[in-house]
Amino acid sequence: MAKRNQKKRGGAASSAASASGAGAASAASASRAEGGAGAATAGAVEQPAQEASRRRRALAAAPRKPLARGSIGAIGAYVGIGFGVALVVLGILGAVRADTLPIPLLVALYLAGSLQAALCAMVLRRSRVAWSFAVALSGTSTLVCLFSAPKVRDALGLSIGVAILPSLVSLVVTWLLLSAAADVAQRD
Repeated sequence: MAKRNQKKRGGAASSAASASGAGAASAASASRAEGGAGAATAGAVEQPAQEASRRRRALAAAPRKPLARGSIGAIGAYVGIGFGVALVVLGILGAVRADTLPIPLLVALYLAGSLQAALCAMVLRRSRVAWSFAVALSGTSTLVCLFSAPKVRDALGLSIGVAILPSLVSLVVTWLLLSAAADVAQRD
């Protein structure tokens, strides 16, 4: 960009100089004087930008330490992995029953369970993107399980306390993962 501006300035200076009758030597020296100042300014601007870019790449490439095993985030991730596996197992059991569960419900159980387990496993490695998706997924499943508890109670003949249990587990996962926001974002 700086070179393009130098050429534009130099071209304008040389055409103005030749139009006024000045020699080509004076036009070249005027263009060098303007270009020299512009090049020094452009170099000064590019150097901090390159340094900042280099620092960002070094931070992005640096591997993060996994969450400590006893931390709130790790406990939430482990419970989230267990909850995800339980959803997948529930989907498998619902598919092999004599009167199978509806196909959309089976697909939702498989997808939600596998995503929850995979995202929580990535939270253990301090992936902030996985953490945000895991929080959103567990929060959504909390509400879905809560509002579907009466239907589950009626369909399976369970008490309402047992039917609300998945919602409570998902609420605990959401709370633990939200409590670990600082741990997940921290760069060691």
